[in-house]
Amino acid sequence: MMGEDGSEEITEKSLLSKTKLQRLFVFSAGALTNILLGFVAMFVFCSTQPAYPSTVIYSVEGSVLEEHGVIQGDEIVEIQGTKIRIASDISDVVMMNGSKPLDITFLRNGETFRAEGVVFPSIVNDGVEIGVTDFVLYSLRRSFGELIRQTVYGALGAIKLVFSSFRLLISGEYGMEAVSGPVGTVQVVAQAASMGWRTLLYFFVIISMNLGVFNLLPFPALDGGQILFLGVEAVIGRPVSQKIYSVITAVGFGFLMLLVVFVTYKDIVKMIIGG
Repeated sequence: MMGEDGSEEITEKSLLSKTKLQRLFVFSAGALTNILLGFVAMFVFCSTQPAYPSTVIYSVEGSVLEEHGVIQGDEIVEIQGTKIRIASDISDVVMMNGSKPLDITFLRNGETFRAEGVVFPSIVNDGVEIGVTDFVLYSLRRSFGELIRQTVYGALGAIKLVFSSFRLLISGEYGMEAVSGPVGTVQVVAQAASMGWRTLLYFFVIISMNLGVFNLLPFPALDGGQILFLGVEAVIGRPVSQKIYSVITAVGFGFLMLLVVFVTYKDIVKMIIGG
């Protein structure tokens, strides 16, 4: 945008001539649009569901929960400190924890009890261990209010998945084999499309939320980095030195390009070997 890099004379059309609030809106608009689009796509996804699974157990036959005394009618209210609001919260927590022992809180006849050290079955995909639920839940009656509830908590759950993935990647629990670039994303989109349009739509929700959250990270060259510089400007009372700004942004951009090249190379090699 005009005047964004500070190399041009500041005029009334320049970005730097706008107020901090206006610039904050400009910097965050793209990412927030991605997140909003994710909510819209989740609404469409939920509106096409024939039924909504509840958080109440219907059957634990053959499940590890049966070994912990869980019976039909028990309601899952919390897993490993995460409050459970809708069924996808359950699958998300189990999925992200792989085969780690989980403490699960249930509600039975108005009283709570806890099953500790529950280990669900798991599978390994791209070097990542994914937990799998092995029980059946009751279904909820469809209504517009329930549609809105499922949409909101489903979209928020997708955002939580993004943050959880970042946390596990930074902590080293996820390796670089779990990171994909444009080539890998196209492959996964093709796989999702082969599984039906609803699977593809849900994957679209995840991608849209990923783009929105990633761009808001306080990293140079991203929208979040611009917002960070704006915050520094608000604290010190003047814009960051143009020289410092340019160097930090260039280094950040260079790092992102190296990351793109690396994951693209990894995806191509994986595709060739896999083919």
